Amino acid sequence: IFGEYFKVIVSLFCKIHVYNIEQGGEIQPITWEACVVKIADKIAYLGRDIEDAIRLGFIEQDYIPKLKNKNTTFLIHQFITDICNNSSPERGICMSESSSELMKSVKEFNYKYIYNNERLNFYKKYSELVLKSLFEKLYSFYENNKVNWSKMKSEHKFFPKLITSYIEYILLYCDDNYIKDTFDDNFLDKIKNLNNEKIYKNIDNEEIFIQSIIDFISGMTDRFAVNMFNELISY
Repeated sequence: IFGEYFKVIVSLFCKIHVYNIEQGGEIQPITWEACVVKIADKIAYLGRDIEDAIRLGFIEQDYIPKLKNKNTTFLIHQFITDICNNSSPERGICMSESSSELMKSVKEFNYKYIYNNERLNFYKKYSELVLKSLFEKLYSFYENNKVNWSKMKSEHKFFPKLITSYIEYILLYCDDNYIKDTFDDNFLDKIKNLNNEKIYKNIDNEEIFIQSIIDFISGMTDRFAVNMFNELISY
């Protein structure tokens, strides 16, 4: 099932700009390393999520007869062994039909009983609130067709973690000197020796500023995002 994903030699000649990708799964990996990472991630989370769901009481151990009580250890062993036995430089990274069907059934089970479990409905709403709040706070500094860095600095005392983290991020990827002039050396210590590509050429452009916020938030772990949100609602 995965063989068609991994025609590496052909794909290496087809460079695609990341901003041309419109949806997940549209573009497949073009290196063997990326192929391995993709399938390894899929294998890891399918079994792990079942065990987490059992531990959290989402489902009972004996509630999964279709999977015959297959746990993480079994699934990882089954899939990795099968991939090793079926893959080759000529065929790509592949699974047997039986393992492919097993993976499909595990994925369908997880979506039905775990990812779409009604107990997660409130958490989904909470997650949406967290992400929207972080975006709206940072976007609030865009005024009169430019970023109001002075206002951001003045509100640093109220939201020190969020603003410090964003400034440290943006200074890695934007070389506008007036941003640096707004903030003291405490914000520059961590980034002054780095030579990152400056991908945000004109941060005062509203679209670019919005993209920088989205990129910043998308790089957060769940725990970090929640901590930043808690700062917003703390007084």
